[in-house]
Amino acid sequence: MTRYITGSIIAGLLSVAAVGGVLVAPASSASADTRVTPKTISYKCSSWKNDAGTIGYAECTNLANIDRFRAKVTCISYTGAQHIEYGAWVGNNKKSSHKCAGADAGQAGVYHTGYQVDLG
Repeated sequence: MTRYITGSIIAGLLSVAAVGGVLVAPASSASADTRVTPKTISYKCSSWKNDAGTIGYAECTNLANIDRFRAKVTCISYTGAQHIEYGAWVGNNKKSSHKCAGADAGQAGVYHTGYQVDLG
């Protein structure tokens, strides 16, 4: 299952079963530890644009080996129309970037930068 998280950090949840208003815990066993520990997602991401305002960047650290991310760039045209474009998917400690379509001709630029994370 692919989960996309856009511009935020989400912690894992721990589910507890309740029967008739009473919490039910697994029976203790001397041979195995049956406790469940929630997974905390501790990655850090940042995004920015270049000085010319034509390219958006994103960078993430502390991702798991199977996780990836990409730059999410809101571009704005000379008429004021906004649309979202994306950079390439990359792994931990790399940079993803995207140049707005029309930026070379001076017809568009970066309005806002962000990122999208895929927690494999």
